[in-house]
Amino acid sequence: MENNYSIKEFIKLDDLTQKNYVINFEKEEQRVFLIDLKKKDMRLSLQLSSFIQSSKNMDNTESVNKIITILETNISVLIDIIKPNPNQPRKIITEPEITEKVKSIENRGLITPITVYKDEKGEYILISGQLRLKAYFRLHEKEKLDGVVEKDYKYQKIPVYIKEAVKYSKSDFEYDGLIENIIRTELHVVDAAISIKNVFENQDKSLNEFSQLLGKSSFYVSSYIKIAEAGESFLSFIREKDIQAPTIIYLIIRLDKTLDEKKALIEQYIAGDIKKSDLIKIKSIDSSTKENKANVQEKVSLFDNVFSFKKIFTKKKYNSLDKKDKLVVDNKLNEIVELQKEINRII
Repeated sequence: MENNYSIKEFIKLDDLTQKNYVINFEKEEQRVFLIDLKKKDMRLSLQLSSFIQSSKNMDNTESVNKIITILETNISVLIDIIKPNPNQPRKIITEPEITEKVKSIENRGLITPITVYKDEKGEYILISGQLRLKAYFRLHEKEKLDGVVEKDYKYQKIPVYIKEAVKYSKSDFEYDGLIENIIRTELHVVDAAISIKNVFENQDKSLNEFSQLLGKSSFYVSSYIKIAEAGESFLSFIREKDIQAPTIIYLIIRLDKTLDEKKALIEQYIAGDIKKSDLIKIKSIDSSTKENKANVQEKVSLFDNVFSFKKIFTKKKYNSLDKKDKLVVDNKLNEIVELQKEINRII
């Protein structure tokens, strides 16, 4: 390797140089380098980890080399020909987000190109960069309205990273889109939960392996999956209230409460009337109550069985027994009589 950058020097490099630098490490060198980088810049470390994993998903070295070769070139693509990601994790982009991104691009330019996949037909499909692409569409409309001539259009094309390989499956789209969005943007908790659940269920890795690929803990992944399973009505309510507190949502979901009671707790959290510690206490009380109910139910069932014996064992049935069976029953009845005497002494 021609250059040997320190972590401090590496962080200052442009995005393409960073990716081409780490992809040339051996596996163990990559692991050690990313651990050191994580101490200084966790976000960048996760982003590069996802890039490396995404490259591995292409199945063979030839495909990886093809990706790197293309990434080294400066390519821009017409925004009109880029198709949307069929498995876009980010379902909602707000107007303020678009406006903010438009201003950022106008003032500083596009810092990081969007990522697209070029299929065998030569068509471009968005993997990540939905917000940046929307901002470019907005800026292009603005320059047309301002009377800019076509040859001077600045936002008709957008810089792209291209992933070009024969094998790129639906799960690859889901995985790469999820990784990029988790790292680069703050997905709404509901979008993140649904995407994590979908991607996890469409691959064959264990929870621990999948969590490592995301750069997250197993608890993080499992809690988001639980949120995704909360039901459409509750998730719609979370979207409506725009709650970005996954821990609070997870704690409320786990409570033994009705849907309306859970919504009421969300409202109380928004109003500042309850906090995380309160929800943990409620969960503890619920668990204790549930255990007590189970114990009571077990006792009731036991009493029912004992007191229903008289209804089941009638004199008529007893008289119909043969001599041998009567002898067995008589012995058992004598045992019951002795047990009754013991119980009477206790109570």
